[in-house]
Amino acid sequence: MSFNVGFHHGGQFVRDWIVYYRGGDVTVVEGLDKDKWSYFEVEGIMTDKKYAKNSFRMWWKVEEEIAYKKLRLDADAKDIVDYALSNNVDAHIYLEHGVDNMFSVDALVCLKLQALNDVVENVDAGGFEEIEGLYCQSAI
Repeated sequence: MSFNVGFHHGGQFVRDWIVYYRGGDVTVVEGLDKDKWSYFEVEGIMTDKKYAKNSFRMWWKVEEEIAYKKLRLDADAKDIVDYALSNNVDAHIYLEHGVDNMFSVDALVCLKLQALNDVVENVDAGGFEEIEGLYCQSAI
């Protein structure tokens, strides 16, 4: 089975009351093979676009959600293809440019509560703050 990915690059993440990706270009790659799809294939597509290896982080997002998910493992790449194929949609990957340290993330991580009866006590107290119905903390 094949699937398509829109790579958003050359823009930047902007934090208003939510985080979103602004500007840049979108390169759509069609007919990707799910059996060959991996973190290194994704990274290779971006290095072919002249972005230096280890100079960017990759993120992806489910259309119905606000939060971006970090793409750093083959398991993450598998989650992307599973989502795209099971929902019959194109996947979208976003590049964070100008990265000095690939392993330190300075983005806002938000956990959306899944059920109406979830309360703050159900969220790890490790520095979470409620912002617009989301519980957020700066990631390490």
